[in-house]
Amino acid sequence: MPSPLSRKPRPPYSRYHLWLLANPERPGGNARTRTPRSRRPVPMDVADLRTRLGLTQTQFARHFGFSVETLRHWERGDRQPRGAAKVLLSVIAHNPAAVLDALVPEFAKPHEEFVTKP
Repeated sequence: MPSPLSRKPRPPYSRYHLWLLANPERPGGNARTRTPRSRRPVPMDVADLRTRLGLTQTQFARHFGFSVETLRHWERGDRQPRGAAKVLLSVIAHNPAAVLDALVPEFAKPHEEFVTKP
C-alpha cells in the first residue's frame, strides 16, 4: 500500500478552473468560489392554463394530482411551481390529453373535452 506522502501533489487549480479564469465571458459561475450562476424561473400562469382547459380549481387539482391549496398558492402568485410540478404543468399546457392518458386508467378516459382551447 503506497504511503499518503508518495502521492503526486495536486495543482491548486484544475484545468477547468484555469480555463474559467482565463475566459471572463464563460458560461457558468465564478471559478474562485465555485458558485453556479442562478437561473431565473420563467413565471407560469397556472390560472390561465386552468381556465383554457375549462376546469375549476378542484377539477384541475383532482385530474392532474395537485392539491387545491397548492394550486391556489400558484394562482395567487404566493408561490411559483418548481421542479417536477413545473415540468408537468408545461406538458399539460402543450398536450393535456397526453398527461391524462398517462395518469388515468384505460376504462375511465372520457377526456376528449380537454383539448386545449385557442
